[in-house]
Amino acid sequence: MYPTESYEDALLLSGLTSLFLRRQQITNKVFLNIMNDDAHKLYELLPAKNNTSLNLRKKSKFNNPRGPPGQNLVIFSDARQGQRYYRGSDPKDENKEDEIPNDLVGYVHDRYAKKLKPPGTQLFPARNCGDLFYHHPELNSGYYWIEPFILSSKNAFLAKCDFKEKHTCVYPIENRPFTHVFNYIQLMKLTLLSRHVEQTITYHCKNSQAWNEQTKKSVELIGYDAETINMASPIFYRPKVVENGCNNMDGEWHQTKLTITTKQRLRLPITAAIPINKETGEYYIEEGPICFHH
Repeated sequence: MYPTESYEDALLLSGLTSLFLRRQQITNKVFLNIMNDDAHKLYELLPAKNNTSLNLRKKSKFNNPRGPPGQNLVIFSDARQGQRYYRGSDPKDENKEDEIPNDLVGYVHDRYAKKLKPPGTQLFPARNCGDLFYHHPELNSGYYWIEPFILSSKNAFLAKCDFKEKHTCVYPIENRPFTHVFNYIQLMKLTLLSRHVEQTITYHCKNSQAWNEQTKKSVELIGYDAETINMASPIFYRPKVVENGCNNMDGEWHQTKLTITTKQRLRLPITAAIPINKETGEYYIEEGPICFHH
């Protein structure tokens, strides 16, 4: 149905759950049916019932089968006290110093912490720079790996995080005009996680106007949602003129900078630009990064 999308993105678009989750749901349903029906054919395969008189916080219905002696790592979750780690050992080795379990505990704890609060690495990408601002205030501004859905690191991409301005900026792909590394679903999620979105377009020109207040004509920018953005656009996403040198018709190169700020979903990034007059002068477009403010 979605040959160009990843497995995780295709599931989201189609509204389906993964095969793993469906198998797990079916397995749980079958097990509950067996456990609640002592006339079931497979009921005799269940372990013996737990008849302990101990007052446990979570009493198991069945006796857990004992495993072979040796090193074991058991992790218990407690919402009030966080993760607690217990290490078992072979009675024969009680007096022996063994550093392997300590290393294992540290490894598991490190993996769990990075999954819970990703540090923005390629293996553990963050949802956006906003999460890094909140969970890792010790980090400095720079480039970090992000994946808005945190479903898989394979779709992660680099973004520039500005910890002072608190925004996530994604640059266009080099030498590929109006092309970015994120897909539609990632863009939608990034927009939902931000307060507003901003992008600056630089119109480089030689005898080609980009923004003329006298004639009320301007370059037309096409948004990601195919909306035309120009001088006549509503004020809440009309471009702000940062610099306007393209009204100089002296045969030299100048530039006009336009910044678009909007709360409209998928209005940015800009996907195309149409000059006032294609037949006169020379021009080329330079795209700035699309920045998601948190």
